[in-house]
Amino acid sequence: MRTHLNEGAGQRLRRAAIAMGMLAAMAAWGGASIAKGDDAPKMGGTVIIPGVNGTPWPNLSWLEPGYHVGNLNISSLIQGSLFLSPEKIGGPVIPDLATGYQYNSDNTVLTIKLREGVKFTDGTPFNADAILWLWSPDFDMNPSSKAAIYLTGVKAVKKIDDLTVEVDFKAPNTTFVAALASQAVGLVASPTAFKRLGRNQFDLFPVGAGAYTVQTHIPNQSIILKKNPDYWDAGHVYLDSIKEVLTGTDATANYQKLVSGQVDLLPGIGVFAFDPEIIQQALANPNLASSQGIGASFAFVDFTNAPPFNNKLAREALAYCMDRQPIAEQTLGGFAEPAYVWGGPANGMDLYPKDATGKQTVAAAQALNPYPYDRDKAKAIVKQLGGLKFKLTSDISKNITVALQQEWAECGIDAEIYLPPPAQYTAILQNGTYQAYLVNTGGVPDPRLFAKYITPQQPLDQQHEVDDPVITNAFNKSLGDSGEALQQDWNTIFKQLASDAYVLPVIAAPGYNVYTPCLHGISYFGNTVTFLHAWKSC
Repeated sequence: MRTHLNEGAGQRLRRAAIAMGMLAAMAAWGGASIAKGDDAPKMGGTVIIPGVNGTPWPNLSWLEPGYHVGNLNISSLIQGSLFLSPEKIGGPVIPDLATGYQYNSDNTVLTIKLREGVKFTDGTPFNADAILWLWSPDFDMNPSSKAAIYLTGVKAVKKIDDLTVEVDFKAPNTTFVAALASQAVGLVASPTAFKRLGRNQFDLFPVGAGAYTVQTHIPNQSIILKKNPDYWDAGHVYLDSIKEVLTGTDATANYQKLVSGQVDLLPGIGVFAFDPEIIQQALANPNLASSQGIGASFAFVDFTNAPPFNNKLAREALAYCMDRQPIAEQTLGGFAEPAYVWGGPANGMDLYPKDATGKQTVAAAQALNPYPYDRDKAKAIVKQLGGLKFKLTSDISKNITVALQQEWAECGIDAEIYLPPPAQYTAILQNGTYQAYLVNTGGVPDPRLFAKYITPQQPLDQQHEVDDPVITNAFNKSLGDSGEALQQDWNTIFKQLASDAYVLPVIAAPGYNVYTPCLHGISYFGNTVTFLHAWKSC
């Protein structure tokens, strides 16, 4: 049996960083703000942050269909997580409500040790019984839960004793612990509180075992969290409260709110929501601090299985008529790079394609794409189809959407743009009420943790389901592979996805955290900024 983690190693790393007044290791992750060497964390203060897409997302329970992955920054603080994200890409997960784990020799059985003496904030015990309930059809295995996809490969969850849980997989699964550290499946909830409050009330005021509790919640307006003095590591939780507020979606106005001190942080600003000029201005502002976030975000075009895109030729026409380089370099001011595979950027994802020297490069990804930019081929397909007209729904920057529309127009493709309000994003995806959808996604360095668009076991919505046995077999194999075999699995997936033209990558780009210099110790939980060990110096 192989031991992958013990509490001492992970916690010593974190405590040493905190004791120095900064999370130095987190800088490699792209999330830490660095305090002066002689500064120590200070207790007290409030951090004010903008809501997801400018609005505090009303759903706090990941059981709800409307739950937004951006809410992980709030949910992880309220609920607590079994493990926290690594301090650097490829590093070990950090113990939180669990203290360690072990896989058996063939990675088909995982044993998790829970932290002793932990209670939910309603006073009930956090133990193996709570985990068995959590990972049952009553909660995480409920099809509406954002955690369900990570449990599809689980054969059984067993209680060994009050503080030990065994997870038996249907096939080797090396990614489950990483999912526990970065996705909703790792969050916990009080069974007693859920049954007492009911699903709707629990969604507004969830009860977990995290560092904070919900003080007030006015849906779509504000969420205020207050510190939980009984959190197991409360001595390293510094802020008194965290407030998420309504700011709206106007990027320029939100930047001015940061400059004027109405909010303390703009997390992950990038080309998907901000014009390059604002990004440049924010990064150059001497009165603000900044750091580059996780660089695994990318934009791609997704399709429903309906005309015209149930015909592969229509998808191929769009693929041939996409010139990504000028969009990345000119439209987006160099703050992006072309995306030729389902992922990226090249320096932001573990399994991004490599060249002959072993370096992850855009050129290596481009070599796996069978549809190089060729307007003549695109025009010929459009002529063969008798024309190509559709509605392009988009939830990212209008300048990216318009740039694609203009390129396609040069090939005789008529794309009508629809930019829905943020409140409709989730419903449109879940209900499949679109033809083609330009969506920004990612933020998780390991693509196996974000496969809901490409695995048939549980499709995200009603879109053109990716059900290619080459992709499915390679993905399932990748869950148990490592090293070069794992890289080859994903080269196969990238190449076959591109060949099928089920999803058309466009560009990839990092996000930048821009914040008041008073704020220190911000880090990542999955693909979102968290404030578990954040503190303010002024």
